[in-house]
Amino acid sequence: MASIHWGGNWGYEISAAQREFARGLIDRAGIDVVHGHSSHHVKGMEVYNGKLIIYGSGDLLNDYEGIG
Repeated sequence: MASIHWGGNWGYEISAAQREFARGLIDRAGIDVVHGHSSHHVKGMEVYNGKLIIYGSGDLLNDYEGIG
């Protein structure tokens, strides 16, 4: 598993570079799950060659906007 802090904090776009990097981790490094975090909302996910890529898991543990 690779857990990566990447991408913008706001917006839903997944860049071509992120897709290429995540797929490369699967193809060249043998990673089974790519877990992307940084965005404060859930972004897309995909199954690539039978492996899960989560591009942004959102604020699963806290509410960033609610922090004073």
